[in-house]
Amino acid sequence: MNDHIIELLKDGWTSPADAFRELGTMKLTTRVSEIRRAGVPVDSRKVTTKNRFGRTIYYNEYRIQEESK
Repeated sequence: MNDHIIELLKDGWTSPADAFRELGTMKLTTRVSEIRRAGVPVDSRKVTTKNRFGRTIYYNEYRIQEESK
């Protein structure tokens, strides 16, 4: 499963909803933690948006860290 998640993260910023839709996993944060422990550099960012009820919500998105040029 982590190999599939790494491929998804290489495509760009990935949210938990993206991971569920693409791979069927509801544990993206856990998998990212495992991937990081394996030595793969993963960036994260906090996203702020409104839900359908107008309330502010927060979640993290992840991607494989871009190499320095």
